[in-house]
Amino acid sequence: MAEKDEGIAKLKEAIPRIVTEQFESDRRVVFLAKVGQRLRREGLDFKEVLGDVGLAKFIRDELAGEVELTHDPHDPKVVSAYPSSVDLSQEVDPRPRLGTRATLPSQRPPSTSRLFIRDIWYAFSHPLEAGKTRYVRLTPAPAYRDIPDGEEVEDGFKVSPEDIIPTGTAPAYDRNRMIIRNIEKWAAENGIPLDEISERPRKKAVGTALDVLLNSIPPADLSRVSMPLDVIRILRLKTVD
Repeated sequence: MAEKDEGIAKLKEAIPRIVTEQFESDRRVVFLAKVGQRLRREGLDFKEVLGDVGLAKFIRDELAGEVELTHDPHDPKVVSAYPSSVDLSQEVDPRPRLGTRATLPSQRPPSTSRLFIRDIWYAFSHPLEAGKTRYVRLTPAPAYRDIPDGEEVEDGFKVSPEDIIPTGTAPAYDRNRMIIRNIEKWAAENGIPLDEISERPRKKAVGTALDVLLNSIPPADLSRVSMPLDVIRILRLKTVD
């Protein structure tokens, strides 16, 4: 019981501080998922401390007057936090930093056709250990590495811890959208062409009508088949996807 009380006390100190720090950095409300992410990086497993009590309920019940919650009007599942001292109607962007207004499920845009190289995706989706900084190298092939804080790095592009979205920090669709947005933002900030960190689209196999015909004939029967040259020419010129 004493251990749980200590955990709750730590959460009561950490959550208002995290929300205030993040809010003051860009004057936007903060994704509740990112608050949970920061807590984990600071060694506070809020799920273990709170059990069945969700982070949102804990904030409402225990931190009233310090932290307020707001829901996206178009998707109630998207919850954000901001300091209670803030009036959202005054010069404050009510949208979280990583996105604009969420769309209704029926209005969701189709998935992007761009597929990022696996290590690039992992760099923005795998948890980062405390005391380490993540860098991405593009040569000889894109790959990420986690370096102890303070260690000299010869090359590589830094990935902000705030842009890493591990599994469980948001619903799958929203998480994937956040990761894609973070990768695109990171690439733009560092002048990296998206094609350089994307998988090359696979080309469809293209054959000719003659190939299709010959492949359909058993090898043992090929020696008995004969065709006029003009027919062969026509079949060779006709491609088939």
